[in-house]
Amino acid sequence: MLLQLEAEHRLSLDDKVDKWLPGVVRGHGHDGRRITVRQLLNHTSGIYNYTDDDDFASEIFLPENFYKNQYRSWTPEKLMKIAMSHKPEFAPGTSWGYSNTNYLLAGTLIGKVTGNSYGDEVRRRLIEPLGLHGTYMPGTSPTVPQPSNRAYSQLAENTTGKIYDVTEYNPSAAGSAGEILPTPVI
Repeated sequence: MLLQLEAEHRLSLDDKVDKWLPGVVRGHGHDGRRITVRQLLNHTSGIYNYTDDDDFASEIFLPENFYKNQYRSWTPEKLMKIAMSHKPEFAPGTSWGYSNTNYLLAGTLIGKVTGNSYGDEVRRRLIEPLGLHGTYMPGTSPTVPQPSNRAYSQLAENTTGKIYDVTEYNPSAAGSAGEILPTPVI
């Protein structure tokens, strides 16, 4: 979608993140005035990956906490605040490292440029034109549309081999880094 927005001359991949999201990428060495939209997309921004935060990972990925937090809503602002509480992984443009925070920022940026939510833009620009009738943007809804399969995981640090049903889960913890639910057509 950011490539579409560039093709429409609504932004440039060389724009600094701070141009669109002033002050959002700040703290502990992060500086949105030095990071481009392109660097978000190619993971050369150096921005800390919020899912690597120990407290966040414990609340989401550990079996003893998953069921306590499976319906919890996470705002992009809260997730970005987690990322900004850590030092960058490297200076912008000097290395490569995957970061869910990059995609979270990209989704927020799409909303800022278009005036619509990331989910609404995905529906309008991708899902509907491609006729992906079984694909949807759940937002904060923890349920999966039916019919569908159940989802299972061992969750993190599981040495018992136990499998957990993780079908119901509020995907706002992923936001624009992965909240889309595709449903295969049978």
